[in-house]
Amino acid sequence: MKSIIVFFILLIIFIFYNHYVFSIDQSKYFVLGRILEMEQKAGFPTDTSVINSIDGIIKLAKNNLDNKKFITKDGAIYALKEISRAIKSLNIIPITKVKTNLLSRTFKTKEMSCINYCLLYLEIGKTLGLPIYAVNAPKHMFISWEKDSIQFNWETLYDTILDNNNYIKNHSISKEALEKGKFLKKLTVDEINSYYLITLAEILRNEKDYIKAMNFLDSANKFNKENEQLMDAKGLIYFNMDSHIKAIDCFNKSILADSNDFSSYNNLGGVYLKQNNFNNALDKFRKAIALTSKFPTALWNMGQTFNKIEKYDSSIYYISKAIELDSTEPNYFIDRGYSYTKLHKFSKAIKDCQKAISLDSNNSTAYYNLGFNLQSIEEYEKSIEPLKKALKLDSNNLNAMQILSFAYFTLEKFDFAIHILNKIIKLVPTNFDSYKYRASCFDGLKEYANAASDYEYYINNKSETAEVDDFINITGNLVLSKNFTKGELFCQKALTFYHDDLILQMNLAHCYLFTGRADEAIKLYINIKNKKYEDEKMKDIILYDFQTFKELGFDNVLISDVKKKLK
Repeated sequence: MKSIIVFFILLIIFIFYNHYVFSIDQSKYFVLGRILEMEQKAGFPTDTSVINSIDGIIKLAKNNLDNKKFITKDGAIYALKEISRAIKSLNIIPITKVKTNLLSRTFKTKEMSCINYCLLYLEIGKTLGLPIYAVNAPKHMFISWEKDSIQFNWETLYDTILDNNNYIKNHSISKEALEKGKFLKKLTVDEINSYYLITLAEILRNEKDYIKAMNFLDSANKFNKENEQLMDAKGLIYFNMDSHIKAIDCFNKSILADSNDFSSYNNLGGVYLKQNNFNNALDKFRKAIALTSKFPTALWNMGQTFNKIEKYDSSIYYISKAIELDSTEPNYFIDRGYSYTKLHKFSKAIKDCQKAISLDSNNSTAYYNLGFNLQSIEEYEKSIEPLKKALKLDSNNLNAMQILSFAYFTLEKFDFAIHILNKIIKLVPTNFDSYKYRASCFDGLKEYANAASDYEYYINNKSETAEVDDFINITGNLVLSKNFTKGELFCQKALTFYHDDLILQMNLAHCYLFTGRADEAIKLYINIKNKKYEDEKMKDIILYDFQTFKELGFDNVLISDVKKKLK
């Protein structure tokens, strides 16, 4: 009986899934059927809500435009505006910067790229018999109305007419590329499909499915071997796969095909930046910027490169230029803030971090940088919340853990600091510095045995870099935890390196005192009591320690006897 029930449940799921996800009637669409089929093959299924949204847009446009003739330019503009109004009836907004988005995802994100706008315009145009075509520019697509004497370009992102010169200037289209017919041409269905396959490949690349992305680019090549974006897209995949030689080859081929290909120059610079070949990186970014002044990514990359070579003023200059063109990208503010931090302009860095957070409230780096800069101006209490937020977003962020523990330590919230340091040690057991910092927290809590244990672990693993203060700390805590034998051993070991250190000599004297060798202890005390340690008399330091010992229940009679002899 159970098996029958399970069978029927699976059957219902299968029917539901096929009907709502895979069942697309391609014949009902002129253009979009093939596009949605491509998305499904890429692993992005279409549900009925997408089909309903598309059908609703087409129906609305058809109701407003059906049985009307558009024989004048004003009439043509009216028709295109009605199509735009139908699309925007679903509260869709245009993506005005270079960004890829699936057609099917558009209706959920409410953001539409230029290629998806054009696809909907074409579908409605074909349905109504309108003379509209898709036209290409570098990394861009728009609509052209062409019939008889009426001919003009329609920029779908802005609902406006733009002439060819505008596209040539704003997209840096070379005369060579125009002569070869690479841009500003009416696209065939196969060419449109080719561009969309590249879009899918870019999305798959962003999702790190590089093999499938390459397969889609191969399919795009079959549709349109002259597609100038293919090599650039392949180069980015090779770059993400760390195949830098192949990536460089692809970008160079793209530049060879079009010497004004600013995007490939920028991407080529990105490879050199990853290789720490900063001179070549700067050269390529400069070429990209020279080809178009409206390319914020290249300006940002220039800034990143200057950050790498510690020319922070130059970095700020170029990233600020990028922000003038695009003030919606949080990474621009994060990287400029980093430059301000390096120049100790912490207030400006804090403002940039806050701006980045306002643009992307889930950016772990922005929260970490904010916390770091707040600590730089000694705002330890205020630094805690952004650092906790950074860790909530990225629980393995060691840097955030370390400076959060420092904030707690500085505020004498030692238990909280220990809690964070425990996480660091669990995550990276070889992070020996964390044992040292945790020891300081135990010391603050007067858990001297735990402090001594952590100091010992640190010194044993960092013997080559351990400093005199580390030995002072461990011997002091061993004395306070009444582990005098081990304390003596560490004092003797440290004094072979730092034989003139007064605190180590005092701690050794303490060990002698409480192990029945009062005479040896007194000799040491007398030898050092009139000397100074960092402008403080050693006699006062010794008496302070004696008072601490008394509070901890040490042998008060012995301590009083020694104090008399020292007088």
